[in-house]
Amino acid sequence: MAAPMIPPDHAPAFLAAHGWGDARILPLAGDASFRRYFRVVGERRQAVLMDAPPPHEDPRPFIAVAEWLCEQGMSAPAILARDLAQVDAGDIVFDTEGLLALPRETRRRLLVAALMWIGGAHYPPRRAELSGLLDALSDGRKATLAGCLLVPGGGQCRLMREFAAVQELTGDPGQPWDRRWHLEGPAVEGGEIRALGPEGLAQCPGWRDTGRPRDTLLARRVRRTIIALNLPVRSLS
Repeated sequence: MAAPMIPPDHAPAFLAAHGWGDARILPLAGDASFRRYFRVVGERRQAVLMDAPPPHEDPRPFIAVAEWLCEQGMSAPAILARDLAQVDAGDIVFDTEGLLALPRETRRRLLVAALMWIGGAHYPPRRAELSGLLDALSDGRKATLAGCLLVPGGGQCRLMREFAAVQELTGDPGQPWDRRWHLEGPAVEGGEIRALGPEGLAQCPGWRDTGRPRDTLLARRVRRTIIALNLPVRSLS
């Protein structure tokens, strides 16, 4: 049975991280597989986006064949970007080896797009500041920039919201928090939206079961009055 022709939730962030943030995503005819195809239409350029969700699909054979054909001077679709980045709980997680294999300028552009998507800034950081972040990435060091935190490890580097940038930020239920989060659920009188923080995380003994870093969860949004109920951390993600 063919998969529904609806773009995956992380598609806009994936495209933005690869310089296609202003493009429209239009469905294309699919086939009898779990793969989904979409036409990506920018101002003066077009491309095809293929979503091949694991474990049902493995795009690596397609990539290997396309690259081999190009190496032999034959005609094959050019791969503009592969899934070097994934969105997880609002973080952008890069494959470190794949990211470092790219030219430095390409890495810079990807990090700029990711920083602006996570932090909500209207303008990119200065080149000198970005140079420091790129150096930290190459050295495998933690680094902060534009209200975001870069954490390398385990073959990945995770770019997330920095807790220090949102620790004093509060919001009312039903209103956007940190310009991009909307909390859905029953209204609680006197409720307040804020980052989870160390005290809130201490009330979630099962937070390690999420498989996400502590730094990620510290900056996650939560309704403050619910924390006292000691709900499972999965209800807060």
